[in-house]
Amino acid sequence: MDPAETQQSTSEADTPETATEETVSDEEPAPQDEQSSESPQNSQANFFIGNETDETLTLENNDIGTGNGGADTFVVTSDVSQNVSITDFVLAEDNLVIESLGTDPVTVTEQTVSDIGVVVTLSSGATITLQGLQSTLPEDAFAFVEPA
Repeated sequence: MDPAETQQSTSEADTPETATEETVSDEEPAPQDEQSSESPQNSQANFFIGNETDETLTLENNDIGTGNGGADTFVVTSDVSQNVSITDFVLAEDNLVIESLGTDPVTVTEQTVSDIGVVVTLSSGATITLQGLQSTLPEDAFAFVEPA
């Protein structure tokens, strides 16, 4: 019975460590976000999943956003230099906002239809993948804004 008690103790000991690691990893993104305003954004993918209500999801380098219903607003800032993906963009309901943070305005330079969806290339070098779409967006589908 001692080995069984040892196994239980070991698994009990492992559980709090795992929880602690999760807590630490939950706390770590905040400093990375603070650093991102001073240096290039982190390259780790973050997943943003909304619910059935109208939501605003701000996406950075390599992020993946899913609105999950409702009239969602997806915001991509001009300091993004890599790809962001939107899994459920609906042209008739959702909004795509490009927020210019610098002095140079960001524009759409190209739209390409691929097997995955529409890939929108911005003048900043970033790309936005709109998964599932099979035709390019009209010019008025993009809202270009400056931060408030």
